[in-house]
Amino acid sequence: MRAAALVLAGGSGQRAGLGQNKVLASLGGMTVLERSVAALAPHVTHTVVVARPADRAEIMALLGDRVTAVVDGGITRHGSEAAGLAAAAELGCDVVAVHDGARPLVDAATIRRVLAEAAEGRAAVPALPRSVPLARWPTADAGPVLDDAMLVRRDGLVGVQTPQAAPLDVLRDAFARAAAAGDAPSEMLDTVEPVLRHRPDVEVVA
Repeated sequence: MRAAALVLAGGSGQRAGLGQNKVLASLGGMTVLERSVAALAPHVTHTVVVARPADRAEIMALLGDRVTAVVDGGITRHGSEAAGLAAAAELGCDVVAVHDGARPLVDAATIRRVLAEAAEGRAAVPALPRSVPLARWPTADAGPVLDDAMLVRRDGLVGVQTPQAAPLDVLRDAFARAAAAGDAPSEMLDTVEPVLRHRPDVEVVA
């Protein structure tokens, strides 16, 4: 089985307030991106980083031969994922694990588990129980006051994490079906959501 890790590194860092792409920030003597790549690389055949064109040269110089390729991402997260999936297909990979490059502390056990599920033909999503309060505002202009919101019970809710893994052909087919159905990628929050929506024959496990 040939597995690829797709590391998404296309953010601008605007929300983090760092003045740079947050994956290029230093963390314990290495960049966040280097740590994310180092966590995934031992478990896969190929590591592909998906970057903004503006950061591509810097990332290639930073990572060198520690990755197979650095490819340009798209305008949206799912556009970047699609670019990474195309690169993995060119490399002849069977399964992919898509990881947020800004999550450098993912553990080896999680990586192994999602890849093992993908090798069995399933899609896999790491998940953690929600431990923070949740609220739903009744309308978009309801205002910032929490009293105006409806509190949501957290029973059975989880926080979705990465890496998310699936067979490459399944994920590419799900993306293609979503596009054909006019299912806007910008509205899909997670990598395997197109599988849930458009490949009901494929089991998605958390």
